Amino acid sequence: MTTQLKSLAIDTALAAVAAPILEPEEGTAVFIGSAVFTNTGSAAETVTIWRLGNGTASSATNYLAKKTILPGKSWLARELIGVVIEGGQTVEGSDTAGNVQVNISGTLTTND
Repeated sequence: MTTQLKSLAIDTALAAVAAPILEPEEGTAVFIGSAVFTNTGSAAETVTIWRLGNGTASSATNYLAKKTILPGKSWLARELIGVVIEGGQTVEGSDTAGNVQVNISGTLTTND
């Protein structure tokens, strides 16, 4: 087993529809240490985050967190800090107009 500190998502742009932010491969797991969402647009953006198990689809009722971010501001998503995502699970995100960038760091563990 190997564990390393890693940038898991760097300036990943969200879109108006839910899309994967983190998708660990089978046999790996990530531990999220920091998750920052930054609104680079000129209007407020509402961000929605999902933590999904194998085969689970995102919906309007099963989200982990939802937050409106003002222009030029960032949100440290405490709801994701300390979460472990294993192979086959995903973290998905969306925003209202596609002006939010995501930066996630943590540890990556692989079974060698």
